Amino acid sequence: MAKEPKRMINAQDLHHIIVLEDPRWNPKADEVTYVQLKTDRAKNDYTRTIWRWRDGWESPRQFTNGGKMDFHPRYSPDGERLAFISTRGGKPQIYLIRLDGGEAQALTSMPNGVSGFGWSPDGKQIAFVSALNAAERRLEKRGKFPLPAPKDELEGGVRKLEQEHAEKERVDPRVYRGLPFKAGTDFVSDRYQHLFILEVDAKEATPRRLTDGDIDFGKPRWSANGQFLWSSAARRPTQDRFAEYDLVRITVKDGAVRRMERPGHYAMTPKPSPDGQWVASISMLDMSGYGHIPRLTVCRTNGTGWRDLNLELDRSVGAQEYQYQFYWAADSQGLYCTIEDQGYSKVFYVSLADATITEVCGGQELIEAFSVHGNGSLAYISRSILHPPELFICPKDGDPVRVTKLHDEWLDGVKIAKTEEFRYQAPDGMEIQGWIVRPPDFDAKQQWPLAVNIHGGPHVMWSPAAHAMWHEWQLHAARGYVVFFCNPRGSDGYGDAFRCAIHNNWGEADMQDILSGVDAVVAKGFIDEKRMAVTGGSYGGFMTAWIIGHDQRFAAAVSQRGVYQLMSFYGTTDVPRLIEGEFETMAFDDPDKMWKYSPYAYVRQMRTPLLLIHSDNDFRVPISDAEQLFTALKKLRRTVEFVRYPRDGHELSRSGEPKHRIDRLERMTAWFDRYCTPRSIKL
Repeated sequence: MAKEPKRMINAQDLHHIIVLEDPRWNPKADEVTYVQLKTDRAKNDYTRTIWRWRDGWESPRQFTNGGKMDFHPRYSPDGERLAFISTRGGKPQIYLIRLDGGEAQALTSMPNGVSGFGWSPDGKQIAFVSALNAAERRLEKRGKFPLPAPKDELEGGVRKLEQEHAEKERVDPRVYRGLPFKAGTDFVSDRYQHLFILEVDAKEATPRRLTDGDIDFGKPRWSANGQFLWSSAARRPTQDRFAEYDLVRITVKDGAVRRMERPGHYAMTPKPSPDGQWVASISMLDMSGYGHIPRLTVCRTNGTGWRDLNLELDRSVGAQEYQYQFYWAADSQGLYCTIEDQGYSKVFYVSLADATITEVCGGQELIEAFSVHGNGSLAYISRSILHPPELFICPKDGDPVRVTKLHDEWLDGVKIAKTEEFRYQAPDGMEIQGWIVRPPDFDAKQQWPLAVNIHGGPHVMWSPAAHAMWHEWQLHAARGYVVFFCNPRGSDGYGDAFRCAIHNNWGEADMQDILSGVDAVVAKGFIDEKRMAVTGGSYGGFMTAWIIGHDQRFAAAVSQRGVYQLMSFYGTTDVPRLIEGEFETMAFDDPDKMWKYSPYAYVRQMRTPLLLIHSDNDFRVPISDAEQLFTALKKLRRTVEFVRYPRDGHELSRSGEPKHRIDRLERMTAWFDRYCTPRSIKL
């Protein structure tokens, strides 16, 4: 039978892309677990399941299938059991299952769920994080919270209804006395994250809370001797609850908390060394050094001897879903970490003795998450120009082997557009890295429309394999557009000075970097300058609006979840510190500067047909900025449309409702098509 001809990629292909997360080695075997995230087309939602791969197996095997979301797998120290978090019973709780079979059993029944945990070194206890407010903590001390398990299904149903009613009453009205009062897609609760200890094998064990107060604690890490938990805690919980953290060491026996402050820095994500001598963490300069690269830092377990390990390399430690990727070597002589460098992310080894950095694995790919076995083998998740996420195993001193083939069948049936890297110079001589994605049927002798895409952040790094964007760029190329994207000044991956080059001047040097790239692509001779479109999200939305307020070369623009009016943004966002750090002022202390760097100030110069895309529940960049820009452009009788997605937030393009994500892609492309006439035109 003749093979079906390959087709072009379309927006619905979003359902074919599987995301992998959180690989973890079994400490006692050549075995890895990881999380597989897929869309649920029928329910317009997502599912997470845990999978296992073992040396000798032909392919990985699904291990859990108990509910909508199973994630955060962690092997017991003896390698015989797996604990994980699941929402199969409603709120996320810790479940435990033996690797040799049986049903998963719930270990916790916390009324407000669990958000992270870790095994004690001897495997007898689990430390976890759960949220409580002051009233719930008082009830807990009196033995009335949490309530014992219901006697039967009827009692459980009644209790659930009572809890739902009480929760509605509790937040009507909402009262706030601190910042931020909203985050993500919801309002901030009066509950704070606290640390608990649970005896794993005790019958009807009640979790013991270690921490107290109106302050949030981060995920716990056990010391090697099991006597301490390492975590992070907010420095000023009523002023900036989620940003300014210090390391804390908590005594397991009595809950005594010792704060480890590093002057002039914030620190988070502590990981104590196996020999018990050191603790590694991610450290950031305080607001006086906002925007500088995150530092991989170590200090003694008594809080002395702080050292930064990645400053000589002048690159940031990589992260997946905001979780920084670094792990101690088994001998405590160094750390493994991902480093973001010029569009790609590789695994490096950093020596504790002299901060020497050695590349371990990686190439032209984006290694997003990894795990290190005690024998030095790596398990990692990688994306590349050629494929979405797959799991790889890299033996120590060996070559990587791909152990999943999640996308092979789909990729075999579609046309993949080629991606080409190139370097060019900005007007002041600065070298900028960019990429072109050519349509699958590209012919250099014809004229093609151009789609320019700008990243957000602003201090992030785009890769040709970037999460969510790979599919979007392939889609636009399949529709007949040459796609151009770059990492302008302000981007991560090129050093601290490059990253901080846009402080106090948003839209100036970075606009020139982007437009110089457009000029360089046009100079190649196959772009129709009358059919060029520009788009971007978040800071990329800011840049899109900024560019069309300063330059008239584009035939169409799509601005997504953008910042358009800095003064109003400062008072409505969940991260007002972004303005304070980038512009070294509170917005109301320098309104002239806020106006100068607001795209809204240049609305009369905006003549490019503009599609505004935003989500109703975006509390990072509130939708009011888009409402203001839309109103102004309509008053000026300009061509503008405004699309707003209910329920979703700032992460619409990456993790919004699948139907919304697909609709967004189709609307963007249709807007381009309306003004840029897709496909090529023969000369």
